[in-house]
Amino acid sequence: MQQGFAWLIEYQGHWNHARTLSNPPSVARGQRDFSHGRQKFKLFNSGQAEVIYVVGEFYWRVAVGETCQIDDFVCPPLLLSREVTAKEANWSQSEYLEPDEVCAAFAVRTPAPKRIGIYANQPNPLLERHRRICRTFWILALAATVLQLAFAFIFASQVVLRQQLVLSSLNEEATLNTQEFVLKDRARALLVRHDTDLANNWLSLNTTLVEKNTGEAYEGTQEISYYKGVEDDESWSEGSPSDEMVFKAVPAGTYYLVIEYELGTDNTVAVADTLEVVRNPAGWSNFVLLLIFLAVFPLLSRWRRSAFEARRWSESDLADGGN
Repeated sequence: MQQGFAWLIEYQGHWNHARTLSNPPSVARGQRDFSHGRQKFKLFNSGQAEVIYVVGEFYWRVAVGETCQIDDFVCPPLLLSREVTAKEANWSQSEYLEPDEVCAAFAVRTPAPKRIGIYANQPNPLLERHRRICRTFWILALAATVLQLAFAFIFASQVVLRQQLVLSSLNEEATLNTQEFVLKDRARALLVRHDTDLANNWLSLNTTLVEKNTGEAYEGTQEISYYKGVEDDESWSEGSPSDEMVFKAVPAGTYYLVIEYELGTDNTVAVADTLEVVRNPAGWSNFVLLLIFLAVFPLLSRWRRSAFEARRWSESDLADGGN
């Protein structure tokens, strides 16, 4: 069966297999993109071509000095070219070939010419890799989310103590004992949170977690400071009136807290403190850090893929053609 004519085109080490397009698209002059065969093509180059040398056999009459207007539209690995003369408009479709494919097809043992630059319809070798990395990212992100939710709900956090405290500025140093609370089984973490109305002052806390029956103790320190004001009609603030700390691997038992505190003298107003002790709090910081770490890989892959496309479109007549 007759297949018609085809061309093998080489330019700076890049190869294309081209054939006349039997079903050309309807594209207006100056149109920069269009869809054809469920693929979107973008204008890559536009200019005038001139025949300066002819050798070989052609199925049409070719003469030196002939000119035509050429528009190249790309959708790698395809390239659609339109050649417009005063008499007619012809379309051809080219498909990019790897140099090794060309050598294998013609049983050529000599290495193909080295490719220079990136050709208009050269496939982005990083595109499929980027897709795999993105798929892997979403799989790992989903797995991390499921595990995080499992720890948050299956091993649910529980408030074992909530107590209102008043920290007076009359005593520079003072000690408070909280109410008792019970841990029925071992806690992987015990969070102690102070939510105060501290303002323009500082507070130093030395907290000791004591098991009532054995006297076993765990100690931790905290520094809370919060200052705010208005300067040049603009509000400002520094620090935070809240803080928290965590005791790790706390055995079952009956506990209470011994809180030794020192309140600064920058403000004489007493401080109201809502104390909470939470068993097995859901830790979201590690989850967020893990997602950030995982996101580095698709972002880096995307940057490399985009860099390839930027190099491709730097060869285009259109400075913003790749956008």
